[in-house]
Order: sequence, then C-alpha cells, then structure tokens
Amino acid sequence: RYDVLVLRWCRRIWGLFDGDLEELAKASPSFLREAVGTSYQVAQLQAAVQDLLSIPSRLAELARGLPSVELEGPADLLSLDPAVARVLLLRGCRFLGPKTVDSFILTCFKAPDAAPCDIHLRTVSSRLGFLAPGLAYPSKQLCAGRSCRAQPLPGLPKCGLEPRCLRAEIAKLKGLAGWVQTLCYLHGSSTCRSSRPHCSECPIRRECPWESAGQATH
Repeated sequence: RYDVLVLRWCRRIWGLFDGDLEELAKASPSFLREAVGTSYQVAQLQAAVQDLLSIPSRLAELARGLPSVELEGPADLLSLDPAVARVLLLRGCRFLGPKTVDSFILTCFKAPDAAPCDIHLRTVSSRLGFLAPGLAYPSKQLCAGRSCRAQPLPGLPKCGLEPRCLRAEIAKLKGLAGWVQTLCYLHGSSTCRSSRPHCSECPIRRECPWESAGQATH
C-alpha cells in the first residue's frame, strides 16, 4: 500500500535529518536513494524542499495578485493567511499539487476548512449523497492563479471550475471540511473503496443511498 511506503520514507527522513530542511535540500541524490528509497517521489521531495526554501527570495515573482507579503524565511509562511500561503506553495514548489498543499495547510496551519481532495473523498461523498458525483479534482494551474469559495482572494480572477470542483463543494462545510475529508479517507481506504468496496462490512450501509440503490457489493 502506498501509505505504508510514505510512512516508511517519512520515518527514514526524520531519522536522518531531524526536521532540518537545509540538510535535506543539500543531501546528494545518491545518498537519498540509498538511505531513504529509490522511488521518484523521494527525488521530487528534495526538489520541492529546495523550492520551498527559496520562496522568500522569489516573492516578487510568486506573489502577483496577492495581498502584501513579507517573509524573512520559509517558516514565516506559517504566519500568513492559509489561502495566501497555499497559492505561494503551489506557484513556488515543483511537484506539489493541491492535495499535498491542502494536507499541509490542514495540519500545519490548523485550518479545519482545508480539505485535501482525493479519490476517497470523491467516492465516499458521492456514494453517501452529500456531494454530487463526478466532481473534478482541483487543478494546480487553476488553484495557483484563481479565486473561489475555498480560496477567496479578491486580487485573483474567479475560477471557472468552481461549480464542479470537489474542493469548492466540500468548502461549503466550512470548518467541518477537513474533518469530513479525514473521515472519508479512513472509511474509503478501509471499507468504501472505489473498486470492490466491502459493503457487507460497512457499519453505515443502512444509511447509504448507494446501498439502497442496489449498487453495493455483497
């Protein structure tokens, strides 16, 4: 399972660098492959960290259309409005998309309205009927340059994807959005899988419109 691999990589990285992003950014690619893992995601992580560390020196380029921003170092991102920090991270870091950035915003900014959008959120929410089926995942290109109800930034043009965007729709739950996304992840990864769901084991199957419609597996 992919989540098992991610946890393994994270434990190795924490053990090696103890949270020192500067050291991680300077490590040789061959050392990372040998000590952490050979997956391309490990190499992408180092590139993303290098980009993160350089954001303060690139503000003139990255902060177009945003409220006035001052950063002495990358840690100062944590003092910004989450919507502003989200745009800077999307614009400034290679390989970081909306799901990863929203996960960071949800946990590090204590922003409960941030909801990382993945297949579990889309599957569980549509089967239970509290979001429409077939909603689109947020796009890095659009999220980096547009405003919507999930990311209200008056200096940016409105996003045309908003009416059919999963993140914009889950944002209607406001401070519950991140909590609901977490529940959908836990339920979706264990029981309500996108393919071959374990409906017979589901504790809420009697409340499920998908089950009532006869689409569930037994």
